[in-house]
Amino acid sequence: MKIIGTGKALPKRLVHSIEIDELLNKEHGWTQKTSGVIQRYFLDPDSESVSTLGAQAAVQALENAGLEANDVDLILSACGTQKQILPGTAVFIQKELGLGDSGKPAFDINATCLSFLVAIDVASMYLESGKYKNILIISADIASVGINHEHPESFSLLGDAAAAIIVNNAGESDNSSLHGFKLSTYGDYSSLCQIRGGGTDLYPTKFDKSNPQPFLFEMDGMNSYKFVSQHLSCFVDSLLSESKQDISSIQHIIPHQASKLGMALVKRQLSIKDDRLVSTLEKYGNTISASIPITLHDAICSGHIRRDDKCLLIGTAAGMSLGGAVITY
Repeated sequence: MKIIGTGKALPKRLVHSIEIDELLNKEHGWTQKTSGVIQRYFLDPDSESVSTLGAQAAVQALENAGLEANDVDLILSACGTQKQILPGTAVFIQKELGLGDSGKPAFDINATCLSFLVAIDVASMYLESGKYKNILIISADIASVGINHEHPESFSLLGDAAAAIIVNNAGESDNSSLHGFKLSTYGDYSSLCQIRGGGTDLYPTKFDKSNPQPFLFEMDGMNSYKFVSQHLSCFVDSLLSESKQDISSIQHIIPHQASKLGMALVKRQLSIKDDRLVSTLEKYGNTISASIPITLHDAICSGHIRRDDKCLLIGTAAGMSLGGAVITY
């Protein structure tokens, strides 16, 4: 598998941390100090949507790959937040790309913050089978519409963004590859990160405007951190072993940009230096499933990641799940 193009898209509204301080009635500097986020972007619901942002990122990825939209054989929407319950977001992105009457397959993959990594694994199997040639993966997430103002920890972290990649089979002379992928899920911890409302248990008709909390994002940050700290090291060791790789051979580690504490935990448990850890948390915040691909895109565009560089993509998600992939770009 080879990544032949990447793209990103950001909402128009740039939100500095001082604005979050004021919304939360905190002293200036609290948000940046607590979360490590200097700025993030929030979508304007009246003029932007998850599908328009996703399509913008896809168009940039197509341009970077030297392809037209019609060259894509499969569209995978790998988003943690959805445009609506039915149909899936991939349908709307397909439409935005001018492919709404094409019949090209398009469907969603939702593993919350790990949706992008799961989509890479699914795409690699399709490519290996020969079923598809060019696969478009889009991760677009809009966290701002579901942020809980009474939950400063998550409010200070989250942002909106979209990122996309195009993958196809690597040529015989290419070193590009997906060396391994691993996903481990622990459903006993499902309540640590959740939005309870909107599904079949708390159907939208049960929404009470005087008590919107069940329909907003909830996160138990302390216990989520504890969970990850207990599982991360063994998970990475297992992923690297199954991929027949060693941490010393990895040039770049791109984590899900979950939080300042989470980034520090990855650095500490993997015993890596700052120059190997790729971060965009400070300028985008935690953008859910878009955080890994947007960080990958920026690092490629800046020249920080170059062809044949080996990368570890690693993250956690509501569930609770840990996921990772080892690739050669």
